[in-house]
Amino acid sequence: MKKNKKGLILILLMLSICTLVGIMLFVFLYNRKIVVNDIDVNDDSIVFSLNRKSSCKVNEEAWQESKDNKCIYAYQDYINTIYLKNKYGKVFTYKIDKDFTVVKDITLNIYKTYLAIGGKDFIKVNILSKGNIKDKVVYSSEDENIAQVSENGIITGIGNGHTRIVVKLRDNIKYIEVIVTDLIITKPDEFDSNREYLSCERYTESENDLLDDILKYRIERVGYKTRASVVEAARFITLEFPYRLTYFSENGRAHPYGATSLVDGEGRYYHEGLYLHSSRFSKVSPTMHGPGIWGCMVYSNPSAGYRRNGLDCSGFVSWILLNGGFDAEDLGAGVSTIQDLTDLGERKYLSDAISNNTIRVGDLLSGKGSDGGHIAILVGIKDGYYYVAESLWSSTGYFGPLIRKYTGDDITNYFYWQVDMESYYEGDGDLTDFWK
Repeated sequence: MKKNKKGLILILLMLSICTLVGIMLFVFLYNRKIVVNDIDVNDDSIVFSLNRKSSCKVNEEAWQESKDNKCIYAYQDYINTIYLKNKYGKVFTYKIDKDFTVVKDITLNIYKTYLAIGGKDFIKVNILSKGNIKDKVVYSSEDENIAQVSENGIITGIGNGHTRIVVKLRDNIKYIEVIVTDLIITKPDEFDSNREYLSCERYTESENDLLDDILKYRIERVGYKTRASVVEAARFITLEFPYRLTYFSENGRAHPYGATSLVDGEGRYYHEGLYLHSSRFSKVSPTMHGPGIWGCMVYSNPSAGYRRNGLDCSGFVSWILLNGGFDAEDLGAGVSTIQDLTDLGERKYLSDAISNNTIRVGDLLSGKGSDGGHIAILVGIKDGYYYVAESLWSSTGYFGPLIRKYTGDDITNYFYWQVDMESYYEGDGDLTDFWK
């Protein structure tokens, strides 16, 4: 009997020990931590790597079972908590302090720019990303003696030369080439009639090349062969080019003065770019009394004397159109019986266009009277004023290519026709009603 009692006590003791060990093991396993070892973020998913098998839950999503100790979720830019549950039902809560945004790339509105000293340009950054990017784009200049850049991406020309602006967001870096030159000036609010006239042989070949590059860049940036490209060509030669050109009563096109064929470069110019150096002579042939670059003396048949070479009214508008991408060929203005520049678009009464507000920058203007007699191009509208690029003879009180400011009444008194160029241009491009 005593033997049986001792055996029973031993069995009960063993059971108690086993139960205690079991409880302790259960408690151990129940509380055994599940740890997030790593979080990997890519374009499509977020992957939580765990130290062992678990059930997972983030935000308001349902529980899921890990696979190969990983819990994978479709990409989302905000997870602040992850819940991990082991097979015994113990839930572990972890706060997530990680940026889930992904910057794939950045693109810029410009990768090259030409600036006058004191001139400005603006960087617009397009961020290709996943999620709401909170990081700020960082701008810097490789040479602040040439160009500086603000924290908002405004580039300012400081001194002549070449440098680069660095645009950085996380590991993404882009560069903008900046050429600062005193060959151009910042566009004034209005045409400066006191600007000095261009003298003979003012520019070297390399300077002429650089000015041509700037003009081409300006035009391509707003959209070649568009309404904007034509307007930009007019604004460049009258506002950014630092000298005034003269009016030159042309040789060549008008047959009463003895022309039998096209004559380039004397009051008119049929090639892209500026005519500032003798290297451009190869582009102009034949000539009647030239060659002579802009600013140099050439004999003018209509004026019966030597004059500084420049552009007459139709030559000026033809040059503007050509550099914008449209070859108007050898057309004058104001001759109703033959093809001229007023025939490039639909002619409408300017007074109607003004009153109906259907006039647009880039449209041609013709006056005076029903036959025309003069051609110009509208290059700005602002605060009820109309800004017209035209080349005028001295009898008007002005001289040479310029931008003249008109009120609504003045412009309809001076010009008779609006030449609606909508069907002529290949779209608007990056068109603005004014240049500032």
